[in-house]
Amino acid sequence: MGLSVMEKRLQRSGRRVGDSGARGKGPARPGRAEPQPSSQVPPGCPSFVADPAFREIASEHTYGRNSTIVRQGDPARYAYVLRRGLVQVSSVMPNGKSFVDLMGPGSILGIPWILIGLPHGFALTAVAECEIDQVEAPKLLRYLEHHAAAALELLRHLCRQEIQVMENMLHLATRVPSGERLMSALIELGEIYGVPAESGLRIPVPLTVQMLADKIGCSRQWASKTLGELEAAGKLKRNRSWITLVSGTGQ
Repeated sequence: MGLSVMEKRLQRSGRRVGDSGARGKGPARPGRAEPQPSSQVPPGCPSFVADPAFREIASEHTYGRNSTIVRQGDPARYAYVLRRGLVQVSSVMPNGKSFVDLMGPGSILGIPWILIGLPHGFALTAVAECEIDQVEAPKLLRYLEHHAAAALELLRHLCRQEIQVMENMLHLATRVPSGERLMSALIELGEIYGVPAESGLRIPVPLTVQMLADKIGCSRQWASKTLGELEAAGKLKRNRSWITLVSGTGQ
C-alpha cells in the first residue's frame, strides 16, 4: 500500500519532490548576493521571474539557516521571491497573540506592503538555507506598470497564496483535531521537500517542535505529545530534526 493521500496531493500540486539542502556551496551567510541571477523558473513560481527584463532588476541572495530576512515593522524596500528553502512568516498582534506560517519555494513575499506603502506586517526568517530573488520596490512597480501580463500573473499567484493561508486559518478556527492538523502540515511540507526513503517520505528540513506548534496553533507541549502519538501509531518516524512520513498510513 503506497502513500495514498500524499501521492494524491503530490499529483494535484504537480511538484517534484527533492532535497532542499544546499550542496556544493559551503556555509551560507545572511543576505549574501550572488553574482549572476538564474533565469530558470523555480517550481511554483510565476513564469515572469525568468523574463530578461525582470532578471535585470532582480538580485539573488542566499540566507543561512535562522537568518533574519526582514523584521516586522521594517520599511518595505524589497519584494522577495523564494527560489529554494523554507521561510517562517510571523507576526505579533497588538494583543500579544502571534500568527506563524511556513512558506516554500515559489512564494512571493512583501508585495502588499509595497503596494500600500506601509512597513512590513510580518517578519521573515529562513528556516533552512534560502535562495531568494530580491527586487527593489520602485523597480518592481515600474516593471509591473510596463508589463501588464506579468502584473496579472502576479495577482493570480498572490491570490493562490492567500487562499492557502485562509485554508490554514480555517483548520484552526473549525477545531480540526491537532493530530489531523499536524499530519496535514507535514504532508504539505512533504509535497515540497520530501525525499523518498525506505520507509516512506523523508522531510530533510530542520523542523523544531515549537515551529510545528506555531504552524498548527497549539502549545509546544501539545505538539510534542501529538508527534509522539503519531509516531507510536506508526504514521511517522523522527530522527533528530528530520521527520519521515511512513508509507501506507492512509493519512
